[in-house]
Amino acid sequence: MTWILRISSRIFSRFDLWTQVVFALSQIRPSTRLGENFRLRFAYACLMGRDRPRIRRAFAGMLRRDLDISATHNLWLAFTAGCLGCQNLAVLIFKKTAARNRGTAEAVIAEREAMFVASLVNGSLAQQLANMLYPICSAPSTDEPVIVVPFGGQYSPLFQLWKQQLDRHAKGRLVVLAMDEQAREIAQEYGACDIVDLSPYFGFDAAGRVEDFSKRHLWVLRVLVLNEMISRGQTVISLDLDAVLVGDLEPMLQSMPDADIVAQRDYSIPVDVARKLGFVLCCGFMRIRSNPATIRFMHSYATQAILEMDDQTSLNHLLVEAGVQNFISTNSHITFDSAGISWACPDTSRVSGDVSYGTVIRHFHPQGQSIGELKKRLGCGDTAGI
Repeated sequence: MTWILRISSRIFSRFDLWTQVVFALSQIRPSTRLGENFRLRFAYACLMGRDRPRIRRAFAGMLRRDLDISATHNLWLAFTAGCLGCQNLAVLIFKKTAARNRGTAEAVIAEREAMFVASLVNGSLAQQLANMLYPICSAPSTDEPVIVVPFGGQYSPLFQLWKQQLDRHAKGRLVVLAMDEQAREIAQEYGACDIVDLSPYFGFDAAGRVEDFSKRHLWVLRVLVLNEMISRGQTVISLDLDAVLVGDLEPMLQSMPDADIVAQRDYSIPVDVARKLGFVLCCGFMRIRSNPATIRFMHSYATQAILEMDDQTSLNHLLVEAGVQNFISTNSHITFDSAGISWACPDTSRVSGDVSYGTVIRHFHPQGQSIGELKKRLGCGDTAGI
């Protein structure tokens, strides 16, 4: 019976039947029998149907049955409550889990998550970031944009390569979102950059990797940072650390139609949006101008990212909700209007999602390659000292 329910949930999700997805998976008892993929599928379906009474009732039944089966399971139940828009309930579950499991790794995660979600709900986190960003945003304005990149210390060699390529191919004031002390120290060595210390918001496992729940913090924090910068009149270029420049950025931007936001185009997550629109926007590369329209949009984006705990899914769900108008596709770009914003996306031949092509930016997923291997695939030239 369990395998039938799992297969059914896959089929239902393919057709965006979110109530049916939740109903099918909620029949698997206890819900600890759900594997990771199906837990994520359940949470996503709750997110997409969060205002539907049947979905809320199904989750409430699951909560009554399965709360406190294990600390690990409680963490997932709390996260799913947040997907339903019940952040205060999520905080209560996290706090209860921390209190009942003191001295365990799960209790540490639960306590951190309770504080993080609570600070999002009451606005204190946004205020903390605003205070940190005030000196950066108050600096004398120039025609050059602010370039924002998140950085964790374990990716030090990649950061050095990324920074080398940035210096070769772009101009702007670099702002590093440092996720840990090592990243902060490395960024300080470069000197010619501003550092936003986000290390208090992250936890790490024994191997020094960011633990799974903390990974989601980065995407919310980045959107809040961008929101604050745009609100303060900055033009911002947001780049992932694995979005490496291999060609000059400004000529590409100048060749694009005038747009409020220029963003990377992809066909990945969220899959349901990719099916509807034929593409998704990827947050690996974005250029955002500050104007009244983008300021309004970024406020909505920040609210949605707090709900979804993911920058890319929340961005694309806003597009679907608003609808896409005036879509034009050429060999070099696409343009469209949505959510009161004009958008432009370079063709994937210029901004790719792969390490082996893309004439300006190659945004790839690190898979343990050495810097030498990446240099060869990227065609970056000399990497002496890296």
